[in-house]
Amino acid sequence: MVTKKKTKFFKSLRFRILVILLILGIVPSAIVTQLMISNYEKQAIEVKVSEVSTQCAILCNQIIKENYLNDSSSQSVNSKLELLSNVYGGRMVIVDRDLKVVADTYHVDEGRTLISPKVVKCFKNGEVTNYRRYGQMLEMAVPVKSADVPQIQGAMLVNISISDIMATVGEQEQMAMLLTGIIVALSVLLAYGLSTILVKPLASVTKSIEDLTDGYQKDEISVPDYTETELITDAFNKMLARMKVLDESRSEFVSNVSHELKTPMTSMKVLADSLVGQEGVPEELYQEFMRDITAEIDREKLNVDMYTLNGRVNDLYFGILMLDEQLAQNALLQDELGRNFRQITAYVDNGIANQADLDAVKVEQLNTRQKRVELTSSRMAYLKMLSLLMGEVLSTETVLEKPVPQNELSAVSEIRRPELSWFDAQGAGLQVQEKALNVRHLPHFGLFVQGAYGNPGLNMLKNEFSPYYIAGIRLSWNFGSLYTLKNDRRVIENKRQQLDSNRDVFLFNTRLEMTQQDQSVRSLEKQMQDDDEIIRLRTNIRRAAEAKVANGTLTVTEMLRELTNESLARQAKAMHEIQRLMGIYQLKYTTNH
Repeated sequence: MVTKKKTKFFKSLRFRILVILLILGIVPSAIVTQLMISNYEKQAIEVKVSEVSTQCAILCNQIIKENYLNDSSSQSVNSKLELLSNVYGGRMVIVDRDLKVVADTYHVDEGRTLISPKVVKCFKNGEVTNYRRYGQMLEMAVPVKSADVPQIQGAMLVNISISDIMATVGEQEQMAMLLTGIIVALSVLLAYGLSTILVKPLASVTKSIEDLTDGYQKDEISVPDYTETELITDAFNKMLARMKVLDESRSEFVSNVSHELKTPMTSMKVLADSLVGQEGVPEELYQEFMRDITAEIDREKLNVDMYTLNGRVNDLYFGILMLDEQLAQNALLQDELGRNFRQITAYVDNGIANQADLDAVKVEQLNTRQKRVELTSSRMAYLKMLSLLMGEVLSTETVLEKPVPQNELSAVSEIRRPELSWFDAQGAGLQVQEKALNVRHLPHFGLFVQGAYGNPGLNMLKNEFSPYYIAGIRLSWNFGSLYTLKNDRRVIENKRQQLDSNRDVFLFNTRLEMTQQDQSVRSLEKQMQDDDEIIRLRTNIRRAAEAKVANGTLTVTEMLRELTNESLARQAKAMHEIQRLMGIYQLKYTTNH
């Protein structure tokens, strides 16, 4: 009972309002706090980098002035290097044009050759490189050059500590956590109070509805606290009035419903059974009924043809939905390729990538653009065919919605196809034909009476007026039908066997198709369980590939392959969703539910 109450609370509107208010109170404060801390950290690092760059520029001028790169015995330069290293808690390394370490404040790599990407980039661009962060350390390279000599004389690799900045950031984060905790507590109290106030009118509406007995209450309910509750009560009162009207007309409906529910096919079957069960029915009546049942057979055949047309409409509808999903994924892939094109362009400018890598991305963009043209053309063709089948003009801007099946079907659902009514109509026709054969070969008896008044009467020798009459029995018998009766019965029996065989084959094929469609839906549902995980893994692989390209350990072609695999994974998920819907509606079409 306690578990049921907890579940009911989590599903309630009060809980959802509580969650929304908590999110509105907590999330913005957390975001603002994080942005402030991040902004402080960035600005503090930028200030320190600027300060270090200024000091290094002054030291570089002194290095060139005292020819320190050729003679590292300058006491003033060495003391300055040690001072900067101690002040900023880092390491200062000076290399010449041959990448040989002239000075090292750690006294570890002096005299060795230093190959660093920062130093190489510094020699290439002739400018201070952007800093790179390693934990609580920053690394940057400063060129050693003179205004008189355009060529770079050397480079200074600087490592500085930002532990003081990170300590301050840690203190700010602790204060932010404390502030967030206070905001959470206040938000919980405020959200609970507001949710109680907001839900109270709905509780009043619920109590009024629960007060209803088995009949209908005479008094209307009214809860005018909010516009929404007023609309709910108005709709409920209208429903009560409507139910009263329906209750009053129920008796009349029940008396007439039997006549309204009988379809022409049902009437035909009842009449056919009655004719077959009667003796002495005139042949003319059989002929008249056969004309009616033939018309009914034609009508049922038309229903079958129209139902087949509905299946084609469904196939075109879901085909357009699949094309829409492919176009959506194509747009996402184009955006991702555009982002990669801009990124690779930056890599080319920095010497990390070459023009061939950029061309590879451009080729993928063109292929994606061509694919979109192909998909758009196919969608237009599908829309034109759908317009012809529907008899309604559909523009290229027409948006189709994904249908939502109301109930689930299975391979054992009842079959309600119009073909069954068509078979029944043909069976009724054969039944009447067989009965008509039995009537046709039998002799027909009739009584006749004829009277007159004239001269002469029956006595031709008597010259006077006299009345007279003649009565008798008339017999007619078509002996020719006896010779063809056996063959006609055989023909009808063959038609009945063929009809039963067609019906059994139809039911068998339909059941087989239902089983295949049901299994297909179940298979797609199992595949869809792994689609999100596949997309997540493909996304991680793609991001890792982009990082490897940035580090120069992976080619752009390999990265594009991983990007394509991610796009295919997303397309597979979208296709699985549409194919599942299509399978459900194909099963609905197969069973006519």
